Amino acid sequence: MTLYIPYLIFIGISLLSIISALILRKVRNNEKPAGSHEKRIRNIILTLVGYYLIKLVFGWRLNWYVEAVLILILCIYFDYLIIVKKKYSHKLKDIYFTARLLLVGIPIVSFIIIFFIGALTLTFGFGLACFVFPKDRTYGEQQVYKNLYIYKSEECKNGFSFKKKFLCFEKEILTLGGDYSSYFVGNPSLNDKITGDIERQGDTIFISGQDSRINYRKYIRVLILKNNQLLIQVIRPLGHTSESEAIDVVQTEMIKI
Repeated sequence: MTLYIPYLIFIGISLLSIISALILRKVRNNEKPAGSHEKRIRNIILTLVGYYLIKLVFGWRLNWYVEAVLILILCIYFDYLIIVKKKYSHKLKDIYFTARLLLVGIPIVSFIIIFFIGALTLTFGFGLACFVFPKDRTYGEQQVYKNLYIYKSEECKNGFSFKKKFLCFEKEILTLGGDYSSYFVGNPSLNDKITGDIERQGDTIFISGQDSRINYRKYIRVLILKNNQLLIQVIRPLGHTSESEAIDVVQTEMIKI
């Protein structure tokens, strides 16, 4: 699910912080600049760079809400330290203002472009918003096995995604394409789980939907193997014979947790 309102709140607070800091700077304009805290600021920036490198290379990231709160706290702290207290070198000031401008400016420009394209295409262009706004990676989240979780994904035609979690860190490891909503959400008024029901039978875990058309229902089968390996299969029942159920394996993936 796309995070529209939370992201707009995030941008709004970030913009309010820098505007407030600029106003305070104007009010305190006669004060002399304090000593530079460049080393402290540089260490924080290097920590952020390290985090984003880990996120890019290894895929581990913080939950979006945790990440957004931490970034806002740092933005408010830097706005006060650099803009209001004037604890900076000129080189650091140029880098900081460029980063702040990009953090606020790029989303605002993107919103304007999306609305412009949406108006020209009679609302069809609003679908581009999914490329600008962040994704909710907890929508319908359920634990499958140990540190493996499943959630509803919008990145691949409303399919499902699997991720590993450790404390407030998470890493996406597999996305199953296809629209599963018609198979897994039998009756929304009965509060059916968007990611289906999870049931374990020995070394096999079934994630199944509530669709009444049992012969057409898809489900996901997770086989627990040795060495923390899991075999994930998308199954489509074809019907029942006298001895067993005929199935069609639509997709097979091997993952390690």
